Amino acid sequence: DILDFSKIEAGRMDVHLEAINLRDLSSELARFLEPRCREKRLTLKTEIDPTLPDSLLLDPVRVRQVLVNLIGNAIKFTASGEISLALQSVRQASGDAVRISVRDSGIGIPPERQAQVFEAFTQADNSITRRFGGTGLGLTISNRLVNLMGGSMGLESEFGHGSEFFFTLPLQIPAAAIDVDPKTHAPSPLEGLLPLHILLAEDNPINQKLAVTLLTREGHRVSVAEDGTAALQATLEQTFDLILMDMQMPGLSGLEATRQIRANEGDGPHTPIVALTANAYAEDREACLDAGMNGYVSKPIRREDLFAAITAALAQQ
Repeated sequence: DILDFSKIEAGRMDVHLEAINLRDLSSELARFLEPRCREKRLTLKTEIDPTLPDSLLLDPVRVRQVLVNLIGNAIKFTASGEISLALQSVRQASGDAVRISVRDSGIGIPPERQAQVFEAFTQADNSITRRFGGTGLGLTISNRLVNLMGGSMGLESEFGHGSEFFFTLPLQIPAAAIDVDPKTHAPSPLEGLLPLHILLAEDNPINQKLAVTLLTREGHRVSVAEDGTAALQATLEQTFDLILMDMQMPGLSGLEATRQIRANEGDGPHTPIVALTANAYAEDREACLDAGMNGYVSKPIRREDLFAAITAALAQQ
């Protein structure tokens, strides 16, 4: 724990996303931790949302580390009753997410101490350390790992009646898992349009693959720019029917790239530009429009949202 905490503090803890089956991972953890539950005569239950995709882009090592910590704490602080692990799909302001929670019937946490449990080397009180041991780092590390993966962690607890620790992570589906059979997906609003030549400005390779897959299977041609500078240069060399512009990119941001593209276009025709953003707040939308964009799509990218935004942007021309 101390070594992990030191790596996180030094900014040397990395996240490596890969396609995993969260159901399989939860089953594996349940089998691994079942003997500890049996020792204390506790019941360990797993509840899985049937709508949760089979394949998700997550860091299996970090997700496993967080869950082992949360379930381990639940076992440690529960004398009798049950522990449940729940996985479900949820919709947040920032887009689709997977919510993972661990609930127990243990000792609970006093309200005045709940805000402190994520602080380093902190437990609910000194008697907890004397009675149960531990470094007081597990929840701190788990919280920061979740943050590194683009998520957030929280808790709900009633003193003497148990706790629920939960975290949400962006729900990203690997491009290879996207259904590519035209007979099995709903018609797109883009169907019936002439094939478009689309510039995708996106530095994340996973988001690149997802957007390219969604668009090319509809017959559209996609050119990819790795950052804002490359996107700006591409618009000087070619003509595009539409630009999908990530807002957060190294070097030249999507907002600044858009401002320069609009300046270069002058009074001539303007290419529709749709922002791709992890932020979905009103001020972010206003920033996109003020820079000269025609709309925006929240990440993680959803097929319906992407096509609706593109259709609306094209209709403005």
